[in-house]
Amino acid sequence: MKKRTDEQLVELASKGKKQAFSELYKRYIKKVYYQVSCRVRDRQTAEDITSEIFIAVLSSLGNFNEEYKVSTWVSAITRHKLSDHFRKVYKVELSSYDDNILGSEDIEEEFNIDDEGRVGKLIEDLSDREKDIVKKRYLQNMPMKQISEELNLTESNIKVIHHRAIKKLREKYCKENE
Repeated sequence: MKKRTDEQLVELASKGKKQAFSELYKRYIKKVYYQVSCRVRDRQTAEDITSEIFIAVLSSLGNFNEEYKVSTWVSAITRHKLSDHFRKVYKVELSSYDDNILGSEDIEEEFNIDDEGRVGKLIEDLSDREKDIVKKRYLQNMPMKQISEELNLTESNIKVIHHRAIKKLREKYCKENE
């Protein structure tokens, strides 16, 4: 099969072309598995969730919206499957797995770290604003609304900064543990 775009592969795969789906799988398997394994940290569970993700991709090929990139679509399916997993594990309702650090209010628990010094080192690498928000959220247990009032920023802005800071922490943590 000649080099095709992701969108072309989705179109062909939705028409039953197995080779197109196989190519799509090859393009995304490492990225999806990495995203899952950084959050789950159990190899077998990560492999199971990754399989579920690609089953969902396969079964929803006909629903792909061409207005979006395939990578965005696959990432959305990944987020939903991770949310499903953590909803089952924590038995709580999560609107988004990122909103509440995968159901954990404790950074130590999120990163599965026993010593606080390591988390502190990770946090110190953040920008001053990100550091301030993360510390207020997790060390002082402040709600987002209160943080936004203290820092004179909108609550939405605080959530975006918080999300990006946690994402940076995850990436650094995953790189250190490869």
